[in-house]
Amino acid sequence: MSKILYIGEDTASYHLFFNGASSANTVSFFNLTDFKNLSLSDHEVEQISSAEHIIFSRDIDWKTLKIADRIAKKNIPYSYYADDNYFILNRIVPSNKVNTFLSSADALISTTNAMNGFFTSIATDNNKLIQLNLDVHIPERSNPKKTLSKQVLNIGFLGTGKNWLYQDVLKDLSDNLLDYELNIHAPLSLCKLLRKQPIADSITLIEFKFIKNYSQFIDTIKTFDLDFILQPADLTDQNYHFKNLNSLLLPYHCNCLTLFCDSPPYNSIQQEGLEELLTKNNAFSEKINALISNNDKRIALTDALFSFVENNFSANNNIQKLKESLRFKEKGADRFSQELKQLRFTKIEKTYNKYKRSIYRKLIAS
Repeated sequence: MSKILYIGEDTASYHLFFNGASSANTVSFFNLTDFKNLSLSDHEVEQISSAEHIIFSRDIDWKTLKIADRIAKKNIPYSYYADDNYFILNRIVPSNKVNTFLSSADALISTTNAMNGFFTSIATDNNKLIQLNLDVHIPERSNPKKTLSKQVLNIGFLGTGKNWLYQDVLKDLSDNLLDYELNIHAPLSLCKLLRKQPIADSITLIEFKFIKNYSQFIDTIKTFDLDFILQPADLTDQNYHFKNLNSLLLPYHCNCLTLFCDSPPYNSIQQEGLEELLTKNNAFSEKINALISNNDKRIALTDALFSFVENNFSANNNIQKLKESLRFKEKGADRFSQELKQLRFTKIEKTYNKYKRSIYRKLIAS
C-alpha cells in the first residue's frame, strides 16, 4: 500500500483528517512543533525518506520550506492541507518561497467549503483542489440532559488563538447571568489573560494545560460535565476565522451544545435548522437564558446538532479518496536519508522568521 506521511503542526487537525478505519497503516505522522533539536531524528529521517507522498499541514514556516525543498528535489510529491482554523494563511509573510511551495504542491486539500473557497481564490490550477469530509470517530450518541442546574453552570472556553475575544464573552456572562455561579473551564494560557482583568465573584476559572494528544483532550473535557461550549469569532478580521469545525464535534463528545458567533464557517449550520445556535457579537448570555428556560427547545437543538455530526463527520474513506487522487513517488532507493540527516534548523533562522511574521501580522495584515 502507498505510504502517506502527514507532517503537521496540530494533532487535532491530524485526528480530524485521518481517523478510525480509514487510516489503516498507510499514514505516518510527526508533529513539527515537537522539534527539540536542530536536526531531524533518525526516526523522522526514516519517515520522510520512506514516504511516497507527503502532506504538510498548518504552518508554512522555515521548517516546512526546508523539508519541502529537499523532497521536491527528490521528486517526492507533496500536498498541503489546511483546516478552517488556518485562514491565517492570509497573514503569512508574502515571499517567493511560500508562493513556490504552494504552486509546486500536487494538491491543496481542505475539509470544508470555506477553506476550499479560499484555496480557489489563490490557486492557479483548480484541478489541484481536493475537498474531503472530516473523517472522525463518532462515539455512541448520548441522551441530552433533561434539565440544567438553576444555580451552577459549567461552561467551556475550549478554543485558542485570539484569546482576548473571551474577555468580552466573560463580561457578557457575568453581567447577564446574575442568578448563576459560573464554572468556566479554559486552557491555562487563556485563564492567565482573563485574570488580568477583574473577574466577578460569581465566576470560577478552572484551567487545564494544553493537551496535544487529541484522544486525551477529548477524555479530559468529557470530565468537565459541560452545559455549554462557547465559540466566539473576530468579526473585524476577515482573514482569521477563529476555530475549525472541530467545534461542531466537541459538543457530541461532551453531551452539550456549542453556541457560535454568527460568522463563517459556523453560520453554514443555519442550513441545517441550527440557526438558533448562532448569536451576534459574541453575546451568548441571552441565548443561554432562553435555552435553560426551554428544555424542550434545548433538547431538540442538541439532537439536531448530533444528527448533523453523525451525517457529516464520519466518512472513513479519506485514505481511499487520496489514493485515487494523489501522485506517488516512483519506487527506487537513493541517498535521500543522508541529505535529511545533514539538514539543520538554526536558532537564528527560527528567531528571524518568528520576528518577521510578528511584525507583518501587527503592522501590515491587521
